[in-house]
This record gives sequence, structure tokens and C-alpha cells, in this order.
Amino acid sequence: MYHVGLVYTKIRQLTKEEVKKDPHGSVQMNETVQAIEAALKFNGHKVSLIPASINMLQDIVDIGDIDVIFNACVGITKKREQANVVAMLELLDIPFVGSSLSTQILGLHKSVSKRLFRTAGVPTTNFQVFFSGEA
Repeated sequence: MYHVGLVYTKIRQLTKEEVKKDPHGSVQMNETVQAIEAALKFNGHKVSLIPASINMLQDIVDIGDIDVIFNACVGITKKREQANVVAMLELLDIPFVGSSLSTQILGLHKSVSKRLFRTAGVPTTNFQVFFSGEA
């Protein structure tokens, strides 16, 4: 039996614009976290739910006896922060499930990933990068 820290994105009140873009996103995240927690417990593991936050590292240290972290997080408040959570987890001396920071960053930058695939001879579809002018 292992003590698993399950890091997840805390559901917050979404704006109308966010709901238009992803009407089922918060429901899907909640159901996914519940399913992961249930599966881990069913297999005899102790699970501590850890919402992603600026204080997440201290929250994990305060729990104290975590053997492994299951990262089900998609950012603290925005998906753009997904790699930041992985960077925080890498600061701990606790193994975690999922990609390393460098892999996260490359995976989130699709054009860079596709160029790397092509350079390595991995077939990939054509792509084009568009810039909106927004930061």
C-alpha cells in the first residue's frame, strides 16, 4: 500500500465566456479526480487530495508521508500554468506520475514538438502557427 498525493485543479466558478468555450470542463475534471481517487483506494492505497495552489508545496510537505504524487492537474487557475505545477513538483524529493518539466513545455508548444518530430523523421501532418496579437 502506498500513500498517494493526488494533485488536481480545484474547480472554481467559471465565467460565461469560459463556459461557452468548455461547457463540460469543470464537470469532467471533477469526475476524473473522483475516478482516480476511487481506483487508487480500491487497490488499497491511501489517497490525500491536494488542490493545486501557490501553497501546494507546503501543503505536500505538511502531509508528510507521501510515497508518490499522481498529477491530474491542468494548472492552478489556467491551463497555461500546467507546466508551472510540474516545475513545483520537481522541487520535491517525491516521485510523481507524468511528464517532466521539459517534456511538458515541449508538449504544450505544439509547433516546437512538430518541428522536433520532423527533424527526428517522425511523420506529422502539416501545421501553421497563427499569432493573435494577444499575450
